[in-house]
Amino acid sequence: MRNICIVTGTRAEYGLLYWLMKEVDADPDLQLQIIATGMHLSPEFGLTYHQIEADGFTIDAKVEMLPAPYEFPESDKVVHVLVYAPLGFLMVYALSRSTLRLEPRPWPGALAQDSAPRAYWKVPRACPWGSTSSANLIFFGAFLAFLYGLTDEIHQYFVLGRDASALDAMADGAGAMIGSRVFVWTRRNGSKGAPKP
Repeated sequence: MRNICIVTGTRAEYGLLYWLMKEVDADPDLQLQIIATGMHLSPEFGLTYHQIEADGFTIDAKVEMLPAPYEFPESDKVVHVLVYAPLGFLMVYALSRSTLRLEPRPWPGALAQDSAPRAYWKVPRACPWGSTSSANLIFFGAFLAFLYGLTDEIHQYFVLGRDASALDAMADGAGAMIGSRVFVWTRRNGSKGAPKP
């Protein structure tokens, strides 16, 4: 009989390992061994090793790896902000390099005397996002990154061992906004020192 040891540290990869663990556990020629570590043992992340036991598995060893001083309520939200800040930065960078710009246009047939004609979004012509205002760049970059985070939270709702969190989505949006503003700030300050043609 061969021993197969599986180490799991987060509920994210446990959801991916679950079916493999079930297959190994059901094979009479294999002996499943499980080591739980990392976030599974952290109260701040819900002590998710209980989920492993509730699924019928026996945990052979628990190895503490997260230092206590770095744990605090909702500490995972900091991770979300740190991950999505670079995404927001890169999203605005990509938009600033794009050759298309969205801008509001009046509805076809709008009356000239309308003080505030309704508008719709279209791509009127090819022109660089670089000429778009900083506020628009920040908004669109952060919004697109937030949408990605929102779809990820919705996806987690259907993944075993994961759950969707509105607070996580808000932290994603905050990180994206920070990254977007950092890009605009660095571009603005970098252009001040650029030599004039």
